[in-house]
Amino acid sequence: MELSFQKESLLKALQKLHGVAATRNTLPILSHILITASGDRVTLAATDLEVGMKLEVPAEVIEGGSITAPARKLLEIVRELPSGEVRISASGDRIEIDYGRGSYRIAGLPAEEFPSLPEISDDYFTMDAELLVEMIEKTSFAASTEESQYFFDGVYFHMLPGSVRMVASDGRRLAMINEPVDLPLEEEMGVIIPLKAVKEFADNFEDAGEVRISIQENQIVFQAEGKTLTSRLIEGNYPDYEAIIPRDNQIRMLAEAEELLGAVKRVSLLADPKTLMIVMEISDGRLTLSASTPDFGEAQEVVELKESEGEIRIAFMAKYIIDVLKNIKSGEIIFEFKEPLSPALVRPADLDNYIYLIMPMRME
Repeated sequence: MELSFQKESLLKALQKLHGVAATRNTLPILSHILITASGDRVTLAATDLEVGMKLEVPAEVIEGGSITAPARKLLEIVRELPSGEVRISASGDRIEIDYGRGSYRIAGLPAEEFPSLPEISDDYFTMDAELLVEMIEKTSFAASTEESQYFFDGVYFHMLPGSVRMVASDGRRLAMINEPVDLPLEEEMGVIIPLKAVKEFADNFEDAGEVRISIQENQIVFQAEGKTLTSRLIEGNYPDYEAIIPRDNQIRMLAEAEELLGAVKRVSLLADPKTLMIVMEISDGRLTLSASTPDFGEAQEVVELKESEGEIRIAFMAKYIIDVLKNIKSGEIIFEFKEPLSPALVRPADLDNYIYLIMPMRME
């Protein structure tokens, strides 16, 4: 095998695939990138057996073939090369990287050892990549990052006739967005996509245009021009999220999102490190934020509200409020409350298809 790349296009592909390849695994092949050249096409692929990605990379194919190369070491070498042509050739399990004034030789593994990745099936539907990325960004931050959480360790992709929902939760908060999409479905279906997979999609498919999506037994495949992302699905039934959404929260406030975000960040600097709790008190058209730490001191800040109905004193983990204010990208934000220990709802003032549910903390 002998291939000629431009350094910039090869480096870009290696950077994307390095994040997919397994860094800690008992199988050495999973820390490798598969390089395949056939005809005039060159593809690079990586997988950790849970998530896989395959990219087409512009290159001149001088001699076809396939080999796997250690992802990290290949990336480190190519990153340090000067701009221009980079040649990669392979003979047996030896790979040579040549840029004209120097060459580097590293050991690869046979392509036959690399796991096969699922292909897109004939039974697929399409969605706009930019819309999918937006849905991911507005929900995935609420998913659990603890392995013990099982089905909360991913994003629930809920497909209904006429619309698509994306839901994420860690058991203490929940984010949900609903978008009208005409899918060829006779009945609703839902799958749980691992957090790593949706993050890789958001990082690599935003400008992909129309994306083909295929769901196959325990796998999901996303394919666009020149790139394919595959992922195992998390098995199990996602909890009935609609049943926990409150319908009768009567206490309400409307605030400027950016102003509120800044105030919460500042006050949370003196929140107790063990709980990260801040207190929100609505009274007389104003929101008073407060936090205290026995070893450091206390903070209080007042935010003038655009609108308010009712009064309440309630506490939340500061991170949960900061996360939603950072990710929804809305000018004004609505909070709806019922009681100090009942879940609150957060909504962008300019969107009616998004909700964020957050459980309060018990104040001593």
